[in-house]
Amino acid sequence: RGASSRVTSSLPEYGFPSLAGEIGVRVAREGGRSEPDLVIALSRSANLEAAARRLTADEMRSLAEDAERLGDPVRGESLYRQPALACVACHAIGGVGGLVGPDLTSVGASAPTDYLVEALIDPNAKIKEGYHAIQIETTDQRTLAGTLIREDSDQIFLRNAAGQEQALSKAIITKRVMSDYSLMPAGLTDRLSRQDRLDLYAFLSKLGEPGDFDAARPNVARLWRLYPATIDAVQFGDEKILNASFDETASWRGGWEQAPTLVNGTLSKEALEAPLRRTRDRAPSFLYASAVFEIATEEPFAILLEGHLNAPVWLDDSPIKVMSPIPNESPAKITGKLSPGKHRLTIKFPADDLPEFLRAKSDNAQFSVD
Repeated sequence: RGASSRVTSSLPEYGFPSLAGEIGVRVAREGGRSEPDLVIALSRSANLEAAARRLTADEMRSLAEDAERLGDPVRGESLYRQPALACVACHAIGGVGGLVGPDLTSVGASAPTDYLVEALIDPNAKIKEGYHAIQIETTDQRTLAGTLIREDSDQIFLRNAAGQEQALSKAIITKRVMSDYSLMPAGLTDRLSRQDRLDLYAFLSKLGEPGDFDAARPNVARLWRLYPATIDAVQFGDEKILNASFDETASWRGGWEQAPTLVNGTLSKEALEAPLRRTRDRAPSFLYASAVFEIATEEPFAILLEGHLNAPVWLDDSPIKVMSPIPNESPAKITGKLSPGKHRLTIKFPADDLPEFLRAKSDNAQFSVD
């Protein structure tokens, strides 16, 4: 405990060996803990940003052309969502994801591919306005880094690389420097193969285009909450779970966890299985999947469910009948009238009979991500 801050404060400003810096950054990113200040300090001290600038403009363009010609955007999205890369933790797509870096919902439609290649290889080359890192030193020997959210006469508010907001009293700040580097460290894609990098570039270049990579429309559920009903929760029945807040953690259950979908709204079977695997020692028997949607008027609405499997469905805490003529061959359909505002759709699957995927979409209801 406390080792990260001690190492951070002990690093020289420049001259740390690059190999040691690369290994340190990798461990800090993948060690299961949030070490944003250490990552930034290592990248700066070992001059890892300079190493990223070795590619020329022609080489960047060549990589972009190869990505457009040879890259697989579907595989690229799978890579983007790998925890080790931390893309989802820092960037939002369609309102789902982190707030540390710029929103990527339509980045492919607004930026050329070579710009995206450069942004991944050398994050400090062109930093978007408002995303420069600020470094703070305090009277209690802490060194903090983040992006500036806001400040007043007494406090400064930072968002660190883990997406957490920190409030600092100006009275304890001894040094404040606005840096010319990004919170995104160089070398994030170093461990990927060349084909993996092309696939990742291809995915980013497609974001915002019509079709499967258009994340701007709220007509599909992009965020589900999943709850594995373990032996210590099933005794309380459906009502207890249906009425539990997503943010609440009670002694009788482990709580809901977020499960973002692919850009096209698909939640894979692997994503559905993840909370069941994490709680297998408590014998989960069911998996509840819940999504929030909003309707503007009392006009009839319709939601199509793909991957429904004839499972029980609730709107808020009321069971409803779902029209499902041919399970897994045509979407199940939910219709009705509700009062304007936000509502909760919940499905209950047996833990040993999950669908291959889950997707909810509607033309007159908007799905929420908060």
